[in-house]
Amino acid sequence: MDLSHTDEEAASDHSAAVNLEIDAQLAGEIDEALQTFAEQAEVETVLLVEKSGALVTGVSAEPDVKIEVISALVAGVAGTMIALVSELGGEGEIESLQQGGERVLYLREIIGRFILVGVCGSSTPVGIIRENARQ
Repeated sequence: MDLSHTDEEAASDHSAAVNLEIDAQLAGEIDEALQTFAEQAEVETVLLVEKSGALVTGVSAEPDVKIEVISALVAGVAGTMIALVSELGGEGEIESLQQGGERVLYLREIIGRFILVGVCGSSTPVGIIRENARQ
C-alpha cells in the first residue's frame, strides 16, 4: 500500500501542527511581544496559539477569560477558515475580524504555523489592531 502524499494532498492538509517546544528565553521574548501588542493595539486579551490548539502564551486583563479554552476553540476556527480560503482559491496567511455585540475577535495567521488572537471592545479601531499585528 502506498502511503505517500501528492503535492495536491499536502496543500489541502489542514490538520494540526506538531506540538511546539520552546526554550525559556524565546518564551520570554514572545510574552514581551504580546504584551506590547496588547498595549499598542488596545486589546484586553491576546494569545499566540499553535494551529494544533496548543497555547504558546497568552495574557488577559479580563478576569473571566479562560485563555486555554479560547486557544482550543481558535484552532478549530482557524483550521476551518484556512480550508475555506484554500477551497475558494485563496492563498497566503489568513486574517479575520469578527464582531459580536460589544466584542471584537481578531485572528491572524503568522508564518503558517501560529494564530495571533486579539480580543477587545467594539470601540477599538480595527485599523489599530491590524497595523500592530503586522509589525
